[in-house]
Amino acid sequence: MGLVWRRAAPTLRIRAPPKDKKMATIHNALDECSTEHPVFYEDEVFIHLNPKIGADWKLLGKQKRGVTPEQNEKYSLDVALHSGTG
Repeated sequence: MGLVWRRAAPTLRIRAPPKDKKMATIHNALDECSTEHPVFYEDEVFIHLNPKIGADWKLLGKQKRGVTPEQNEKYSLDVALHSGTG
């Protein structure tokens, strides 16, 4: 039949400003970059080793199993890069 059972992807109703406005703000910050006012690019990621187990199809009378670690280990990685020196 071509049908599958999946969960919907969560989305936000927040509207992002237009790309031109965002890029102008970034370029203004880079133009004002100095030793007194440094500009950094930053990123962060959270790593959860205990996976989420969501909805799925299964055979009637059979139980699906998802392998998980014994302890839910969580890690955070934060990185910053100076825009002038890299």
